[in-house]
Amino acid sequence: MKKFRFSLARVLELRERELEAAQSRVAELRSRRASLEAEAERLESERREVGTRTIAKPILTGRELVLVNGYATELDHRRRLTVTAALRIRTQEVPAVQAAVEAHRKVRLLAVLESKRRRAHQVAFDREQEALVADLYLAAITRRVSRARPPPSE
Repeated sequence: MKKFRFSLARVLELRERELEAAQSRVAELRSRRASLEAEAERLESERREVGTRTIAKPILTGRELVLVNGYATELDHRRRLTVTAALRIRTQEVPAVQAAVEAHRKVRLLAVLESKRRRAHQVAFDREQEALVADLYLAAITRRVSRARPPPSE
């Protein structure tokens, strides 16, 4: 019997590469979103710190107050932009995750198909081996019987 060969092996390899690409895309988006969320948190923390330092000062001039307020407003603006960018990435993340799940499903289906075909091939191989062994056994018995029996005399 010939060696097992999965005819869809190239398709399976392609699907596995697609799965890897989809997973790396999801990982990249999650990483970008996490860094943006960390940046937004840092900006919020800095904004709170500016407010705390401003309140802690005993005397502030009007100019200093305007500058501190402008800086705090700029920090708020940058934080909002960062949060918006993180939300935009989150909306890109949903279809990317769905694509990764679909790619995983396709790979799994092909892997199951390969497993079933491999099992069927093994069953056929085992049957062929059993038939061969049975034939050899019958041949050995026939040979023994023919040796034990004297040739027919005429």
